[in-house]
Amino acid sequence: MFFSKEKKKSFKRSNINKPKIWDKSFLSFFSFKAIVRLFLVFALIFLLFSFTGRVVESIKTIVKDVTWLVVDATTKALWEEPEQDELWNINFLLMGVGGSNHDGGWLTDTMMIASLNPKHGTLTFLSLPRDLYVKYDRGWGWRINSIFAYEYLKSKSIPKAAQALQDKMEEVTGIPLNYYVIVDFAGFENFVDELGWLDIDVPDNIKDYSYPGPNYSYTTFNIDKWFQHIDGSTALKYARTRHSTSDFSRSWRQQQIIKAILSKIMSWDIASSPTKVKKLYMKFQDTVKTDVQFKEILGMIKYMKPMPTISSFVVNSDCWSTSHANWSNILPWCFVIPARREDFGWAAVLIPSWSNSAKVDNYEEIQKFAFVVMNYPELHLEASKVQILNGIDKTVIRKNNRWYLKPIASDVAFDLKNHSVNIVDVGNASKTFEKTTVYNYSNNPITEEILDMFVNNFEVQTWDVKYSGSGFDMTIILGNDFWGK
Repeated sequence: MFFSKEKKKSFKRSNINKPKIWDKSFLSFFSFKAIVRLFLVFALIFLLFSFTGRVVESIKTIVKDVTWLVVDATTKALWEEPEQDELWNINFLLMGVGGSNHDGGWLTDTMMIASLNPKHGTLTFLSLPRDLYVKYDRGWGWRINSIFAYEYLKSKSIPKAAQALQDKMEEVTGIPLNYYVIVDFAGFENFVDELGWLDIDVPDNIKDYSYPGPNYSYTTFNIDKWFQHIDGSTALKYARTRHSTSDFSRSWRQQQIIKAILSKIMSWDIASSPTKVKKLYMKFQDTVKTDVQFKEILGMIKYMKPMPTISSFVVNSDCWSTSHANWSNILPWCFVIPARREDFGWAAVLIPSWSNSAKVDNYEEIQKFAFVVMNYPELHLEASKVQILNGIDKTVIRKNNRWYLKPIASDVAFDLKNHSVNIVDVGNASKTFEKTTVYNYSNNPITEEILDMFVNNFEVQTWDVKYSGSGFDMTIILGNDFWGK
């Protein structure tokens, strides 16, 4: 595993404390029934004003805010603090299955990690491709999406099957998983229809002539590029279609649908309607199988208002179709490649980029990537424009068996960009630098902090006239000590 427990602790931010568990002493002053009655009174007032149309916006806002406070107090009366990892994340494994009524119904065609960070107000999604080849069960190996099906058909136990896939996902990503959530396709359609239609921005035209239909048939699914207003059936097809696009784009669409659902659930129209909330919860029970307890669900509600900043990532293989990929044309997050089919019984599978048929479980780079995006989601909020320059003397390069034509700065840029750092320029420094130096002009601490994972022995400076006026937030100059000498 890329990061040991000690290594993870070394990256923990010293100025951040875990969220404090809410003080429940107010229960000695207010009974639960009194709180419920107060909530119903405010909800009734708000609904009355809304239906009669005689409420002005200022009154509506006041009632709305007070109602949220009462909802919050009611929730906190029953809540239980959810489990968190060492860096304050609440981590879920999200799985989508067809169920017993579908061909291959227990294959997990959707597999993603969702990480909610209460301290930073962020929700991060990371998807793995279904075709990733993994070793499993005494040397047996196959696609990762078959593990849940294999264990469920053997044990008839959803918790055991979910735990087996959780264990493998933790091995691949290095992310400790606190909970699992399983959604079946039919329940998903009904839940979206109960929620109301979703608004999504379709980035490209999709026409899939081989979408699975009833009785092992096929049908055509078509959706046009543009803003679309879709029902549950269309949302499911949009999330599942794959024959006209890649697994990468499908994983991206699945995350897009989940974000649209969360946005709709947290909207005031839903939250302010007790009847709607009750119906949604009943649909949720029919749709979802999870080990999250109801009290823990209540404990998470407070972290969803205001709506957290959402970031999405997908372990990608599409980038390797680009010939002579370099830092400027690489699609980021590229950590898996198509395996040679003759090495895997002519099956179309993916393996980690630095692996081969003899060693398919080299997950170090995937773990490093997962650690960065899950534990430093603010990296994208900073969006630092980073320049990398080579200031290493040629004699030092030759001593390290690197020809002077070898693009050293470009190699570092490729690695950083692949791990989601915003690299905008690469070149040579105007002079030799003895020490690797980072000029952080915009005082962006997150970008600076994660550089420790990629660049050794650098010292930080805050100003250099030559580079500060060039539109960069940060300049990294590789020095003679770049290899630790």
